Amino acid sequence: MTSSDQVAELPIEKINNNVNLMVRDVADVREATMMEQIDRLASQRYVSITANVEGEDMGRASKQVAAAVAAAGTPPRGVRVITRGQLPPCKKCSPAWRPVWPSPSW
Repeated sequence: MTSSDQVAELPIEKINNNVNLMVRDVADVREATMMEQIDRLASQRYVSITANVEGEDMGRASKQVAAAVAAAGTPPRGVRVITRGQLPPCKKCSPAWRPVWPSPSW
């Protein structure tokens, strides 16, 4: 099946030789979007937005993630948005942070 119309035309029961009771007769059939999967962590539901940012530096990746979260819209009351992965530790570092390797002692 490829459309909601096909679902609506599914027969449920044969009333007589000329009439079938169909899904559309007992239900409102329409296309919609919803979560594909509901994940839980410690009994709390969560939704993941994942991205592959291969080839991007962390600064650009961070901006792209922020834009994607903003594009998802304002979360409902009581919903928290938490960024995970490599970005939070990198944000804790100052922009001027550079690794300083110790000189060899030999």
